[in-house]
Amino acid sequence: MRGEKLSLRRSRYHWPLYAFILPCAAFVGLFMYYPVVNGVYHSVYYWNGGDVERFYGLRNFIELFTNTPPAFWESFSNALILGAANILKMLPAIITAVCLHRVHSERLQFIYRALFVVPMVVPFTVLVLLWKAFYEPTQGVINVVLRDTGFLKALFFVSSTSQRTAEFLAADPAAPTGPASYLIGAAIGAAALFLLCWVFSDKDYGVTALLGYAAGLCVLHGRVIGNCAGGMTGEIVGGIAGAAAGGLVVLWRAGKTPASVRQLPTLDRGCILALGALIGAFGVSLIVGYTHGVFGWLAPLFPQGENPAWLGSPKLCMIALILWGFPWVASFSVLVYLATLQQIGREIYEAAEVDGADWYHKFRHIELPLITRQVRMMTILVIMGSINDAGMVMLMAGIHGGPGGVVQVPALFMFREAFMSQMMGYACAIGLVMFSIIVIMTKINEWLVKPGE
Repeated sequence: MRGEKLSLRRSRYHWPLYAFILPCAAFVGLFMYYPVVNGVYHSVYYWNGGDVERFYGLRNFIELFTNTPPAFWESFSNALILGAANILKMLPAIITAVCLHRVHSERLQFIYRALFVVPMVVPFTVLVLLWKAFYEPTQGVINVVLRDTGFLKALFFVSSTSQRTAEFLAADPAAPTGPASYLIGAAIGAAALFLLCWVFSDKDYGVTALLGYAAGLCVLHGRVIGNCAGGMTGEIVGGIAGAAAGGLVVLWRAGKTPASVRQLPTLDRGCILALGALIGAFGVSLIVGYTHGVFGWLAPLFPQGENPAWLGSPKLCMIALILWGFPWVASFSVLVYLATLQQIGREIYEAAEVDGADWYHKFRHIELPLITRQVRMMTILVIMGSINDAGMVMLMAGIHGGPGGVVQVPALFMFREAFMSQMMGYACAIGLVMFSIIVIMTKINEWLVKPGE
């Protein structure tokens, strides 16, 4: 039913409805929009949140971009890591919603929905504090389970093996063990390009080439800026071997591309693919120069005979923040996806079954396109939460963002500047910068995640 336009003269007959809405609108304006406007206003003031308030112009922003400690900008990398992890954590909720939707018994569906609603009653703060207790080194649930199941011994084995591997890869290439790094470099280059081409060659040969260029240039750029000394011969030899293997794989897969691609001249297609493969494999294989650093990073994570200090170790703290909430089946997300999936009529599934669709094709072509809008909305909320939310990090790792501030996030930095340093105006300027970044990332998300029809 199409709505009818309401003129200003006729609207006076509906004033009781507007009167009912007015208190709600007033409270929303007072408690939601007024703080935002006040923050924008005070971003150009030197303000301590109380009696000190004088106009400061753009000096808060100049101070932010010139004299802010590097820890603030590094905190965005932590927010990016947590945000990427939170986006991956959306997958269990999607899978759970699809499984619940496919339960044929209405009674079982009701029971499962009720069970997923119950955790929503528990406050977020309580959940975080419970997980903080789980991470306690001596009697925490995580370490007790790891110890009783024997997984802690496996972690000790990983650490000791990583230590030995790091020492092996750090050996002088001229030594007898040095040539092994050549094979590692070749294997990394060939395997990466093989996987790359297996995924993308059937879709677009240009994607393979561009990804090869990107991988090669990024790693080469990092290698040039970084320390180029030691083991460079092994990396170059490994890169050449990996490029040769990867290039052969790309050219082999190019023969299996769709007819629209095969219409291009064979020489042009082969040259583009081979060049992308060479640069990509060479660049990826240079990562062998950093593998000993990766294994060196893994080595001290779980020292032999010590209980892991999940929130007390600079290297384990970020892992603990990513793992918290396992199995990551958020009740709100599950119910949002499930409500949308239940709009699918049974006749659509019957038609798909007649056409021979299995469970994967039903998900890929029926269910996933329908919940794309909800996935897009939840992704936006995750992006906003990853940058704005300081509560989880503060409750888990403390006001300073863990040992040495290793898990500091932008919102936590802003909180300290506002309430510990009494720099409210400076904190408001930080908030505006965070707002701008959120808007940009939201627009990127809208561009990448297209709503399904």
